[in-house]
Amino acid sequence: MPPQTRRTHTKSRGGCLECKRRKLKCDEEKPVCSGCIKRSIRCEFAISRLPSTSRQPEDSGTSPVSLSAISSCDVSTPSRNGRPGILASPGMPSNEALSPSATTKTVGNFDMDDMALYHQFITETAATMGGPWVKEVPRLSISCDYLMHGMLSTAALHLAYLHPGQRGRYEFLSTQHRTLALGPFQQDLLSITPENCNQVLAFSGFMIIAQFAPSCPPEALFPSPSSSLYKGPANWIVCLRGCSSIVTQARRYMISGPLEGLISQGMQASALAREVTELPENEDFRSLQRISGEVLKLQSIKETTTVDEMESYIAAIYWLQGLLAASLTTTDSLISRIFSSIWPTQVSDTFIRTLGEGRPPALIITAHYCLLLQRCYSCWYMEHRAYDLFKAIQQDLPTEWGPYIERMLATTLKQQGKVLISSLLFSASLNVSRIPYLVSGIASATRASWILPGAAHIRNVAL
Repeated sequence: MPPQTRRTHTKSRGGCLECKRRKLKCDEEKPVCSGCIKRSIRCEFAISRLPSTSRQPEDSGTSPVSLSAISSCDVSTPSRNGRPGILASPGMPSNEALSPSATTKTVGNFDMDDMALYHQFITETAATMGGPWVKEVPRLSISCDYLMHGMLSTAALHLAYLHPGQRGRYEFLSTQHRTLALGPFQQDLLSITPENCNQVLAFSGFMIIAQFAPSCPPEALFPSPSSSLYKGPANWIVCLRGCSSIVTQARRYMISGPLEGLISQGMQASALAREVTELPENEDFRSLQRISGEVLKLQSIKETTTVDEMESYIAAIYWLQGLLAASLTTTDSLISRIFSSIWPTQVSDTFIRTLGEGRPPALIITAHYCLLLQRCYSCWYMEHRAYDLFKAIQQDLPTEWGPYIERMLATTLKQQGKVLISSLLFSASLNVSRIPYLVSGIASATRASWILPGAAHIRNVAL
């Protein structure tokens, strides 16, 4: 028997980050290695040889931090408990969850699963978004691979919402398409031109939807108290501010392009908010005025707040009052979403920092932002946004500040009840699997015991 020669081992440093962390051998299959597929976890590879970041956008008025931050949003699709979503739903055998090609996709290559997602977007999803998403964005995606992947990712998220029993399968497809798109999107983001600005903005819009989709856990709503304002779990703020930076930089290119209508509507909404001179007399605005009239005048707040921080609170209240008043003039879903997207882009970095630090004034002001978000609930990816955000604020805000958010407590619970009843009465499939989340959420949203009988009553009616 001939002697066996020892096979030399060549160490590779190209494995995915998760396999490296677990000290496991990675097959380096991109975009998702077989190990991560087997463990049903997000697969990430270290980015190498990216174009030099020294290339600055043509318009120096745009914050480079805002632009780069949007490309680093954590848009994995976790489950309700914050862990990565499974590939197949509990009732679906794992070997039937995905087609064979679903784990070997590459940028710009599309299969039958993708054709089904494209059909879903064109026939149903686009109509729920309105505006340029119906015609202009699909046309742009034909010549832009990463935008096509973003569109298919959004269609998969919509299907996950419509078919909870197959949520794991569709969320996997959504994450996969989004992962494929990020590389080429980041390259275009480094140098925005008249040729790519519309595609960059449209894909950024899909990133926002990925953050707002119902599967995102409540703990992904607040800035991380880290040294950077744009890292951590606050990606809803990151994406919205990033979109604003893109528009600021490339407005002169976009104003006569396929997204002209969306840009114009955003500018008009901002102008309407600034022009508000008289606020309505109702409970919403009286609650908001209590912040500047009472909270900011408390001695304990004045002693622990710098001039810059106080100014950031006042400016945030000013913008919120104007946007709330202006939004009362419309019932259009798209316009309501535009109004709700403006406030996070207008508050200062100082305000975002105080929010991340859990300062009571910032938390109370942001709780009132839920009043604006509530007006978007008819859109599937905004359905629970106000409720989830308020619940996260309530958990973070010390109980002694509770009286200043009582108005939001009442309105968010009322709105969530409407969502529940609508889901029960008007959904063709009734989406029964969503009932426990809605009912238990309403019951646990408040520390006050008086709401529990009401939640129990809703449970009895629902079931």
